[in-house]
Formats: sequence, C-alpha cells, structure tokens
Amino acid sequence: MYYGIGHASGFPWIAALLTGSILAATDPVAVVDKLKELNAPTRLAVLLEGESLLNDATAIVLFGLFLSMATVTIESISAAEGVIEFLKVFSGGALLGLVIGYLAGVFSRLFCNILMTGMLTLIAAYGSFLAAEALQVSGVMSTLMAGIVMSLVGEKQMSRAESNKNEYLWEVISNIANVFVFLVVGAVITLSMFEERWLAMIIAIAAVSLARAVSVYGGLSLMSLFQKEPVNAKYQTVMVWGGLRGAITLALALSLPTSLDYWWTIQSIAFGVVMFSLFIQAPSMRLLIKGLGIRS
Repeated sequence: MYYGIGHASGFPWIAALLTGSILAATDPVAVVDKLKELNAPTRLAVLLEGESLLNDATAIVLFGLFLSMATVTIESISAAEGVIEFLKVFSGGALLGLVIGYLAGVFSRLFCNILMTGMLTLIAAYGSFLAAEALQVSGVMSTLMAGIVMSLVGEKQMSRAESNKNEYLWEVISNIANVFVFLVVGAVITLSMFEERWLAMIIAIAAVSLARAVSVYGGLSLMSLFQKEPVNAKYQTVMVWGGLRGAITLALALSLPTSLDYWWTIQSIAFGVVMFSLFIQAPSMRLLIKGLGIRS
C-alpha cells in the first residue's frame, strides 16, 4: 500500500503499517451464516471463526503498538523493541485471561446455574479486559483467552439447551455492538471520501486480497505438512474470499486520533474495504460455495 499510494509525506510507512493492522481484522459472521444455510461442512465454519478470533486479537495489539509509535516518534523505537513490546502485551494479556477464565470456569461448575453462568461469562469477558488494560497488556487477548478457558473448564457441566441459551445471550450482545458501530459509521462517512480517495481504496482492496491469498494458501500449505487431515484447496479458496472486514475494522478506524495528518485517508480506506466486503464478497459467497461443490 505504501508503494501503491506513493505519497511518502502524506502516507508514510507508519500510516501503511496502521492501515495494515486495521485491515487485518476479519469478520466472518455473514459467511458463517451463509455456510449454515447451504449446509456446508462444520469444519469450514470452525476454521473461519477460529482464525478470525486470532486475527482480531493480533490486529488490535499491532494497531495499539503502531498507534503509539505514530503518536510519539517512530525513530525512538527500534524494531527489536517493537517486537519485545508486542510479545509482552500479547502474551501478558493471554496469561491474565487464562487465569481469569480458569477461575470463572471453576465457579460456574460450582454453581451449575444457567443464570449464574451467564453472569460469570459477562464478568469474565469485561473483567478480564479491564484488568488487562489496567496492567497495560492486551485486553482483547485477555478476553479471548478467558472465554476459551472458561468454556473448556466450566461448560462441561452444562446441557446443550443451557449452552444454547448462553450463546444466545452473547449473540444479542454482539448484534447490539455491531449496530452501534455501523450507526457511528453512518454519521461520519461522507461522499467526498469516495470521490477523493477512490484510488487508495482500490489499492487497499487489491493489497488485502493479495495478502489474504498469500497468508491462507501459504500458511495452510505449510501447516498441512504437520496435519493428518490437511485443509483442502476448496476450503482454502472459501477462506480467502471469506475474509470479510467488518465491525472491528470500522471501530479501529474510528478510533484514530485526528491529530495524525493521514487519519482521514486511513479511515476512508477502511470504509472502502468494508463496503467491498459487504456488497461484493458477502453476496457472492453463495455462488462460490455452490460453484466449488462444497457440501456437508
């Protein structure tokens, strides 16, 4: 993107890194819903959702790191220091989330009550985030790890019906959060973004598509050397095209400080890529899945 836009003063390296971290977060909700409608294999949905969780956590940690570099001075932070800071924030958040998730899981097994379990999931999620931010480690990574560990430790005692009720609670919360993000976008998006930054949007869409193909095909091909059941080429193709950008990309773009000279360019790019995901990628998923002949 840096070389494509070719404006070193208006779009420096740190702007390209910030944009990359914002666009790295994926939102496969629409794709997963479409997979369920088409009775596609469950493994494909799990791959998309699982990858998205790690993508989002990593993207947000990187965004925070690059933003701190942009708002201070990039020269004052070496590459080695940046890597160490990333590992500290990422690993520290994961470790804190593991502890909180384990404790919440133990308590949920003691109470064995659907209402109490629902409350504990809320406390674990938001409590782990706030605790991590207070300790200056990744709140998102802490929340992610807390959710995974709590489900492994605590939900073994829950019936399927109780588990479905808990999932419904979080689906409602998720939908409300998404609605608020898109309402804010509706208030700040302008026609001039598409009139003045259309070329930057096209460059970003091309860059995102290329990076997505390289990471999925390359990464899964490498992982297949160590897997008993490698992810086949059809699944990989769906994952490449199913890497939609949504609420998290928008939320990160909206959080950019206006003191940065290039904030408007990055925000315009993010809105353009999300629009491409919503109006091009998502509607065409049905045709792609049917064309590849993927069935459960």
